[in-house]
Amino acid sequence: MILHIAFSTDDNYTQHLGVAVTSLFENNKNFKGIVVHVLDNGISENNRTRLRQLAEIYKRDIIFYDLSGLLTALNKEFRIPETISLTAYSRLFLSTILDSGIDKIIYADCDGIIAGSFEALWQTDFDDKSIA
Repeated sequence: MILHIAFSTDDNYTQHLGVAVTSLFENNKNFKGIVVHVLDNGISENNRTRLRQLAEIYKRDIIFYDLSGLLTALNKEFRIPETISLTAYSRLFLSTILDSGIDKIIYADCDGIIAGSFEALWQTDFDDKSIA
């Protein structure tokens, strides 16, 4: 069973993302594989390297998706309040950003701690709902 999970962040929150990813890996060792999908709004190469190294330690995968084009287009198309980061909106576009071969993905905030296993949630049948 392979768990797909997405986070969205910019360079300011990569330290928090590292903690969230570590807690994910530590509390979900029962999964055969975990693929972390990072919606990347300007993460530095140094921080991407550190996150890749973390995934390697746990023998898990991490994929970065450059959002610069999408977020620039969003900013031009919609009135987005300055109080909300454009990065926060990227989760709404997961289905267009990610590989079409992914049937199910969990989105989690990058500044949280994953305190348990996602196994029960991952095995829940959502009856072909797009979002649950």
